[in-house]
Order: sequence, then C-alpha cells, then structure tokens
Amino acid sequence: MNKLISVIIPVYNTEKYVEKALSSVIEQTYKNLEIIVIDDKSTDDSPRIIDEIAAKDSRVRVYHSAENVGHSLARNKGLELAQGDYIGFVDSDDYIHPQLYERLLSIMEENDTDIAICRNIAFKDEKELPDFKEALTGKAKVETRSQYMEHFMDPFTGPVSWVGTKLYKAELFENTRFKDFFGEDLVINAEMALKVKKVVWTEDKLYAYRVRTGSTTAAWTKDLSVPSALSYLAAMDVLKDEDEQYTNRLTIYTIGKLANLYANCNNDYGKEAASKVYEIFAREYDNQRAALSKAGARDTFKLFIARRLPAVYCRLATRITV
Repeated sequence: MNKLISVIIPVYNTEKYVEKALSSVIEQTYKNLEIIVIDDKSTDDSPRIIDEIAAKDSRVRVYHSAENVGHSLARNKGLELAQGDYIGFVDSDDYIHPQLYERLLSIMEENDTDIAICRNIAFKDEKELPDFKEALTGKAKVETRSQYMEHFMDPFTGPVSWVGTKLYKAELFENTRFKDFFGEDLVINAEMALKVKKVVWTEDKLYAYRVRTGSTTAAWTKDLSVPSALSYLAAMDVLKDEDEQYTNRLTIYTIGKLANLYANCNNDYGKEAASKVYEIFAREYDNQRAALSKAGARDTFKLFIARRLPAVYCRLATRITV
C-alpha cells in the first residue's frame, strides 16, 4: 500500500479544535498522505495554528482563501489541489482513529472497491473525548452498487450520507463537486453511488464526530428543516434515473421523510416554521401521484393524513426520526 491519500480539511473559526483534528491526521499509521488544509478566511486564531503545524510537517499544505466561501466550496478547492490516488475528508472540529486510513485503504485494495466506509462515534462538545476503545472489529462487508443504493432509503445507515467516514478513489470526483448548500454530503454521495461498482463497509468506529452548538449541523440550536428538505429532494433527483421500481420506492421514501420532517419542525419550532416545510411536502405529494400510487397501504394512509390532515398527523407523530 504505497498509494497517495489526499486528506482535505476545511477550516473556519475552529481554533479550539483544529490542532486536535490535524494531529489525528498527521499521526496516522499510514504515512503516505498529503494533508490539504483550506483556511476559509477564518477570523480567529485558526490560521496561525495551522501555519505553525504546516511548518513542522511537509505533508501539510495550507491554502488561505481570500474570502469566506463556505464549507462546500472550501472542500472543492481542496479537490482542485489534491494529487492523491484516494481522497478523504476530515472536518476541523472532529478527529480520527490512528488507523483510519490504513484500515480503509487495506479493505479497499483487498476487495477492489471504489469506496470504503467506517462507522463513527458522535459526542457532544462538552463531553469527554472518545478514546476509540474497541474501535477495531476486523469485520468488513462488500456490497454491489445496487445493494449500496438501497442505503439511501435506510434511516439506520446514516453514514451513507457522510464524507468523513469514507475513503474514495480520486477518479470518482472527476466532473463531480460539492453543491453549495446544507446537506451537500448527502447529495455528493448520491452522485458517487451512480459511479461505483462495489463498496466495502467496516464496523470499525474510526471517526469521532463532534456535535457542538456552533456548528452548522447542530439542528437543535437553529431550524435547518427547509435546507434538509431541499437536500433530500436533491438526492432524490440525482438517484431517480434508476429503474422505475427503484425510483418509485425512493420517491415514496423521500416524501415520507418530508412528512416526518414537517412533524418534527412543527414540534420543535412551531407552526410558522413548519408551514414552509409543509409547502415543500405538499408540492411533492401532489406532483408525485404516479409514484405514490405504488405505495403500500401503510405509507398511503400515513402520507394521506399528512397531506389532508396535517394537524392530526403532527399530533400522532409526536416525535418521528427523519
């Protein structure tokens, strides 16, 4: 295993965390890395910290953006600069297991796959940092493209939508870049799914994901329901060119996600905020009658109640996982 891995790390005002993130990449047991740090016009002490780290390790390359462009476009700049055979991503407030890239590259090459995926450990900012005890299970499972596509309708395999838990063949990013909106991970992974032949999953928990109140994904601190709804629809649009049966199932699943998102938004943020999500749900419900006609009795009843009796639906769905 002597292939070059490009690790892309966008940084914006994470002075409290960025040293931990970079150190966890620098200390990887797999050493043939180029570590591309994109400073997205940070206004705190992050630029100084990353420059000092780069001065001590020639593998670390820092690009200071002239303006703040956001997470997606910062990642795209990293892709533009990357020269590796494989691509990985780490967010600057997270950190990774010392063997993440050694493990993912190993199972990729053993099984000749396009993507390798690990599990993550989520922890709240104020909690003690996970130490990856018993992280390595040794278990790995190969999936075909059609099997992998099924995960976009499985709420229990959230990792399908994250880029940090994956190692990609660099060629997958040819003519493919992150879109500039919330939920960009889900959409680009849908695009990746159309390109792969095989993927491999490991049960190893190798990525530590920090949930913090100041991050864009801290959904309980601000309402991200509309951006989330739009990302679900964008992913559906990417994937719906598959066979008709798959497209119908994906459409039914996505409209169900919108209904659940509406109920959660109503419970968490009130009727005014929820009305915006309901408009999106109602539009898609009305526009996708052909696909919805293929739904089973349970989904048909659920979605009908959500469309015609939204207040009743919200009372029934006091808390629904989307």
